[in-house]
Amino acid sequence: MGRVKLQMADRIIHLSLRILRRDFKHINTGEAKIYLIEAAPRLLTMYDEDLSDYTKLALEGMGVTVKVNSPVKAIREGEIELEGETIRSANII
Repeated sequence: MGRVKLQMADRIIHLSLRILRRDFKHINTGEAKIYLIEAAPRLLTMYDEDLSDYTKLALEGMGVTVKVNSPVKAIREGEIELEGETIRSANII
């Protein structure tokens, strides 16, 4: 995963955790789940492994489910298929 994808994930987290809670109080952000799916064995593979580990822990600390070694097999309306798992979602980015 490169920096651009990670920056995009950060913006989505910011949107769901801060802006929606503040401006759209009728939306229950506690029910929202954010998944970051990466086919590679770790995030930010071009950087030192310590930075990858730190980044993963930081994202998980913000409530993001990080899945590495998880290539996407298929994306269909309302779901993402991984090896041995299907994640259902109304919003897929």
